[in-house]
Amino acid sequence: MKKGLIFTVMLVTVLALGYSQTTLSGTYRYSTNAYVTFTGNAFKGLWNATTLMSGTYSVSGARLTLNITDGPKAKNTWTWTITDANTLKDQDGDTWKKEGAGGTAQTRTTPAVEYNVNNMATWIEAVGGVRSGGNNKAYVITVTNAFSVPVSTGSTFGPVSGVTITIQGDGTLTPSGDGCLLILRAGQTVVLKGDITLRGRDDTFSSVVIINEKGAFRMEDNSTVTSNYSSGVEVNGGTFTMSGGTISDNNIGVYFYGNNSRNTFTMSGGTISGNRSYGVSIKSGTFTMKGGAISGNRNSGVSVINWEGSPSIESIFLMEGGTISDNTADAGDDKGGGVYVGSYKDGLSGTFNMNGGTISGNKAKYNGGGVYIGRGEFTMKGGTISDNTATWTGGGVYIESWSSFVMHDGTISGNTSSGNGGGVYNTGSYSGFTMSGGTISGNTAISGGGVYVDYSFTMSGGTISGNISRDYGGGVYYANGTFTKTGGTISGNNATETDRNTANKQGYVVYNGRNENWRNATAGPRINTDTYGFWLND
Repeated sequence: MKKGLIFTVMLVTVLALGYSQTTLSGTYRYSTNAYVTFTGNAFKGLWNATTLMSGTYSVSGARLTLNITDGPKAKNTWTWTITDANTLKDQDGDTWKKEGAGGTAQTRTTPAVEYNVNNMATWIEAVGGVRSGGNNKAYVITVTNAFSVPVSTGSTFGPVSGVTITIQGDGTLTPSGDGCLLILRAGQTVVLKGDITLRGRDDTFSSVVIINEKGAFRMEDNSTVTSNYSSGVEVNGGTFTMSGGTISDNNIGVYFYGNNSRNTFTMSGGTISGNRSYGVSIKSGTFTMKGGAISGNRNSGVSVINWEGSPSIESIFLMEGGTISDNTADAGDDKGGGVYVGSYKDGLSGTFNMNGGTISGNKAKYNGGGVYIGRGEFTMKGGTISDNTATWTGGGVYIESWSSFVMHDGTISGNTSSGNGGGVYNTGSYSGFTMSGGTISGNTAISGGGVYVDYSFTMSGGTISGNISRDYGGGVYYANGTFTKTGGTISGNNATETDRNTANKQGYVVYNGRNENWRNATAGPRINTDTYGFWLND
């Protein structure tokens, strides 16, 4: 990440090196997330994954002047050096290589400042060195032994900006009193690597790590954040990236604090497990899960709750990969073993978009073994929700009042409800389930082995097959509201044995609980509950 460009503007006097050029063209790249493209007398650039800037430029000898007119550094001027036609040097001395010219851009040669830490005194020395070392520098702190360190207040590393601090080794750091171990501020990035452990306390209401506005925290390798009475990692306007490591045995593993749309957590690896409450709790901001595992947490693997913000500040969970498994909702709301989506304020809702990954083996004491949607929005375009269990209703997915579930693709299979709705349970005012694709199969319940409808179900595609009802409605139990079918397949007793839905009493396909009508033969592609001939009572 090009921190020096983001947070520091410097004007450097550069001597002409004899290279003269009035225009530049093409793209020069520092890294994957940092490049600048010249066209005519204009330029545009991406200085990290999210920061765009553009403007005009001029060349005088070997001096390249960037006049920034659009972006967070608008009205600023940067001065670079042209080494040759394929190489530029920015004001920090970093190399930008032209694409297609061969070679790879190299970072500046200034080495990181290194500290070896094995007790409180050497830790204080290292932290003091960072605090007084100035902006735009890199540090490596190698920790051995296990020892306590002073509690952080305000910011662990002071006001410095553009710094990257790598904390590595096989040691263990613990705060010496009631408080945080690390507090990060804007322009500060901390990276945990190796076998380093940050251990909390059993008598503190503070998080082990707090990432404040525009700070950044990364976990890699076998690093660990563990054993805290409160949260492990708290995101308060900053960015958290997890590609490895473990967050375990805290009250909440990762906690999004406050009313801040900047809260960001991206997980591509590692494990969040064995926390006494939620694995991840989102109250505003975005959590993107691309890999890794969230497992064995006591009160939902992931909680997405729009707590108190305005409708413009959303709580969003985007699942593209990874596994949410073996979590148990039996402490608190007792709903949504894998994922809980909701809001505590009228007019707001949490959002869950599932494009991949697996939610499996989770349990809820009451409703929604896999996913619980209570005043929220759930869109499924891929992935699998399987082998989850609800003691009451909704083994796979439970949809509460003022909520919606739209299923375009993916699989809901092998889920079990001790009550109704083995695969999906839809109930309450202004709630709805829309299915245009995907598969609901092999689920089991008392009634509505595949789907239990108590408000609204619209099916235009997909397959509901092989589900089991111990009483009525092997495929769908239609209790109330509306059920409209314009496409897709609900298999009845005329399908193959493995594909047919079964009901011990009536309604292999659909059972109408309002007037005790049913259908056992496979339902055609265009059938509405109000259409004559839908209910065959066969």
